[in-house]
Amino acid sequence: MTKPTQGPEYAYFTVADYDKTPALVEFARQVAKVVPLLSSNGTARYLREAGLPVTSVTEIIKHSIAHRLANANGAPAAVLKFEEGRKIIDWTAEVLSEYDLLNGRIKTLRPECMGPILAAPDQIGELQRLGMCRIVLNRTSFYAFRREVQRDGSTLKSIRQKLDIGGPTGIMCTIKADGLPIIFAEDHDEVLQYLWSDRINDEFRRRMQRKAAWHVADYYQQVARWLTEIPMPA
Repeated sequence: MTKPTQGPEYAYFTVADYDKTPALVEFARQVAKVVPLLSSNGTARYLREAGLPVTSVTEIIKHSIAHRLANANGAPAAVLKFEEGRKIIDWTAEVLSEYDLLNGRIKTLRPECMGPILAAPDQIGELQRLGMCRIVLNRTSFYAFRREVQRDGSTLKSIRQKLDIGGPTGIMCTIKADGLPIIFAEDHDEVLQYLWSDRINDEFRRRMQRKAAWHVADYYQQVARWLTEIPMPA
């Protein structure tokens, strides 16, 4: 387990179960040689089981909240480390950093998660003030909505449960921040070449952003098509 720190750049991994593969582990292993890993809790467990050092989203949330609480009390977190006030701050951060809410509907949709993805390069100072890192690479996959629509025995409830919100939102935040979004395993090798290169390759990053944006558009087109085709109640 790695310790969250202020300011550095991270690569963010949050993938659906179908995307938790040996190829993903190897990609994450190579990415970790260039930039430290941050991950949603489920993906973090998967990567840790494979022996990779990764910081979980819960750790980042807790760190940021504790940092802001300490500063709000007029003292940096380090000063309060061994004092009673630090215990109160840590307890409060523990409560406020509860990650999985509303049966999983709220996980990453919070400032401590989306802020690091959405932040522009010139906002690093504000991230540091908030006790947050900056995410420059976002490896995401979405819930298998179409597969659930086509599955025998699926219901309106089960289909709605597979409608991904956080994944597409994170991808669009990455694009807005001019970061590097990755959705498909077929792009792993080229992404690694990009990361290992000393050259700034704006064209490649733009191509990945374009591919990700089209995927988000297609994903929500599937949702709109389903909403159009489902029978209305009598």
